[in-house]
Amino acid sequence: MSVTLPRFVALAALSLTLGLTTAAHAGERITRFHGADGGAVVHGRVTHSDGAGNRESFRGGAFRGTEGRQGMRASHLTRNADGSAERTGGFAASGPNGSIRSQGSVTRSTDGDINGQRTTTGTGSQGNTYQGSTTYSRSDGVSHTATCSDSAGTPIPCSR
Repeated sequence: MSVTLPRFVALAALSLTLGLTTAAHAGERITRFHGADGGAVVHGRVTHSDGAGNRESFRGGAFRGTEGRQGMRASHLTRNADGSAERTGGFAASGPNGSIRSQGSVTRSTDGDINGQRTTTGTGSQGNTYQGSTTYSRSDGVSHTATCSDSAGTPIPCSR
């Protein structure tokens, strides 16, 4: 049975929510921890290899804390026998001080060319927002753009 990134994240979230410990797929490993204060953490991975030099891995984790704090991360890595590779991943977290979400990917072609991108959005506890995008290519280098706004949507300077 093929495991997709959304399916793995759903499995990790379900395990965190319901306290499941049984792995649903061969080659899968899930670990979890419950704290005395009601918090919980789950982490898992799945790796598949076809024996011909192609390998695929999924990793993910999630946490739940006090005061509504929660977050998750997930990634998918494919390495091919021809030398090409691709990694996609993302994370999200939220709590009393705001929220953040980021996702990105990087690819390596058979000739070694590397390209990547990442987008990130965040909202602070007062409603100010950040939206940023970073790209990389061997030919163009790194490019970054960012916009910030206050809780009314009015543009404001992005501070470092």
